[in-house]
Amino acid sequence: MFAAKLLVVLCASAFLTIVTGDFKMITDRSGTTPSNPEPCLRTCGGHTGFRRTVWENASTGTVYTNVDMSDCGFVTVPLVTISVDGSSNHGYTVGSTSVYYLTKNSFRIFLSGEVHFASRSHTSYSSYTTDWARRSRWSLMWLALGYIC
Repeated sequence: MFAAKLLVVLCASAFLTIVTGDFKMITDRSGTTPSNPEPCLRTCGGHTGFRRTVWENASTGTVYTNVDMSDCGFVTVPLVTISVDGSSNHGYTVGSTSVYYLTKNSFRIFLSGEVHFASRSHTSYSSYTTDWARRSRWSLMWLALGYIC
């Protein structure tokens, strides 16, 4: 019983440390010292969701998705980092850390590549498609650091 209570206290302590953690932006997207006051700095993040991410075809072998982060309440364009999640082949994509069309409310990511199918007799290739992205449960985990005042 004591071990269970100790675990609850430790988990609560870790949660409070995360929630009240100290963040400081050294330089903004232009590489300069930000002029906004530090109390206005917010870290906001999310996950587009397995089988919920809307993938679109951009060109042969390239798919994209848009991420809405308007609920973060940023007043300027934030710094954004992303990671692609999924059940297969997401680790072989090209462009998985490249953010496009970044605004204070949204961004887009393009993923390119080919799926390789190998057997004893031959290897075949297929370009990425929206169907492949959905079947492979591709989604995005993202974090943004920006100002809300």
